[in-house]
Amino acid sequence: MVYFLIKQLAAEAYITARKNVDNFKEGYDILVAEDKVMDKGFKREFADLPALQNELLYKLFRKRPRLMNVTAAYRSHF
Repeated sequence: MVYFLIKQLAAEAYITARKNVDNFKEGYDILVAEDKVMDKGFKREFADLPALQNELLYKLFRKRPRLMNVTAAYRSHF
């Protein structure tokens, strides 16, 4: 009887954890897609600059802080 209760609680915990992971992954995938769009837009915007300046700006663009976006996406799903 105790084994059955433990098994049922474990199954419920697994289902809850799986839903949380799926929700977080969905938000993360959206952020990755938005990042790709921004990346393409950045390259298009600065395409007319000399290669050295373009490379330097692109490196700075890639190092921008993105942690806030991931945190916001995580909180929006819970």
